[in-house]
Amino acid sequence: MHAFSVENLNCSYPDRRAGMFRRPSADAVHNVLSNITFTTEPGELLVILGEGGAGKSTLLRAMAGLLKPLSGRILENGRDITAIPPHLRDMAMVFQNFSLYPRMTVAENLAFPLKGGSFPLSEIQKRVEETAGTLGLSEKLGRYAPELSGGELQRVALGRALIRKPKLFLLDEPLTNLDAKLREQMQTYIRRLQKYLQTTLLFVTHDAEEAMGMADRVMVMRKGEVMQIAAPEEIYRNPANSYVAGILGSPVINLLAPEEASRWGLPDNSGRILGVRPEHVTVTASLQGRARVRVCQHLGHALVLTVERDEVRLRALVEPFSGLKEGDAVDVNVDFRNILLLEPR
Repeated sequence: MHAFSVENLNCSYPDRRAGMFRRPSADAVHNVLSNITFTTEPGELLVILGEGGAGKSTLLRAMAGLLKPLSGRILENGRDITAIPPHLRDMAMVFQNFSLYPRMTVAENLAFPLKGGSFPLSEIQKRVEETAGTLGLSEKLGRYAPELSGGELQRVALGRALIRKPKLFLLDEPLTNLDAKLREQMQTYIRRLQKYLQTTLLFVTHDAEEAMGMADRVMVMRKGEVMQIAAPEEIYRNPANSYVAGILGSPVINLLAPEEASRWGLPDNSGRILGVRPEHVTVTASLQGRARVRVCQHLGHALVLTVERDEVRLRALVEPFSGLKEGDAVDVNVDFRNILLLEPR
């Protein structure tokens, strides 16, 4: 198993406004990654989480050798591979688009990465059969891409990466185009497959629930910077700042400025943002209650209430059959033991 490290990585793209035929000046360059530093553990599934424009895909492209960084290093077990061409890095990348060859069978698609190399036909056939068996595709080897379901297409795409037996897998939002049920199935499948293979995997997503459900560790990125790297439980309980707190958790956390917190009787937070998870807010019906229920969202297993007092709103997670409804007067209490004091970002 191999560990990979990134040290002070900086990447930029020319600003398109600089013009197609003019070399951009220094101030016409858009910085995408700024001093990115992290290390993967051998056999780890590290999920890179962030909104659009965070630099997630750029980071994967730089690690794969598809993008030359301005500065910084990429290391494999301490060996600098920053200048090594992509085909010599022994990494495999799966993109959001499956990009299968429609006129090739599943077997031919799986075998394609090994063609033209030093693999004899017998070895190629052996690897195709092994890979198909691992991915549950043994009965589909003679099928063509248009005949496959979305999950099967995704497994073939994974298989094309897997068949090379690379040291590092790079998955760039591979489940985005799948429906909710299939995404959940594939999340479990990828997690199980990665643990079975004991290989290192970097998985990019903008979905916080996907990140929390799959990762050994989560790396939260924003605008080309790393906000925090930690295990899912740790990053949820102790977010580094208000951005990390806000991107993780469903329903989304309540983030209150000092003047807003005081209206709910919450303590002075010394200029920091006060974070309260909806599950730590208790709502009870009361004719004399100073707050009102403004919105009810039924999730089946729970009810999300948006309550308001003095024009400041809080979200609360309550029992699904609490009987509360929009317009009700309520008392609202916050569990002070679980208040987070967060640096604004």
